[in-house]
Amino acid sequence: MKKIISIQLLLAALIFIGFFLFVKFNTIKTNRVEGESYSKTINIQNEYKNKPVPDSLFEVFNDQEIDFTHPKLVFRFSQVYCGTCVTREIRLISKFANKIGWGNIVFLATNRDNEELKRFQKVSGVESPMLNISFDFFEIDKEPLDTPYMFILDSDTIFKELFISTKEIEERTQLYLNRISNYFEQ
Repeated sequence: MKKIISIQLLLAALIFIGFFLFVKFNTIKTNRVEGESYSKTINIQNEYKNKPVPDSLFEVFNDQEIDFTHPKLVFRFSQVYCGTCVTREIRLISKFANKIGWGNIVFLATNRDNEELKRFQKVSGVESPMLNISFDFFEIDKEPLDTPYMFILDSDTIFKELFISTKEIEERTQLYLNRISNYFEQ
């Protein structure tokens, strides 16, 4: 009887140790992947910083009578991007819109169905134009992104303050929005 109890205690200890080691090493692997993802994001942001936007973008905007004499925050997303990330960023942008006004924000989406996009806009409470463009409209769209990005656009027609969202760090988005608020101060 004592032998059976000893074996059970030994098995329980081995299971506990195995679980502890699995959790410890799995977390390290996850942190490494998140760190690599963040590093790639920063590299892409730096690569496209101050690059010109395509002239065809202004043709899209002219159809909507969007005025770029004042800066606009452009939020770019696609239906194939991380849905949770898009929803989270739109929630943060909605709060930011209360500060700077919806007229200073433009949403550029890629969605196979315009009606679905209109429903999404309504459900999300977005009061700014939400325009449907091709998936690879910008050169940056060819990068392996699974998350939305934002930038400031004005009459200079270059990517200013390019920001690529990261799933893991919501605070980065809030810091970004705080940093760019000076573009919209009158």
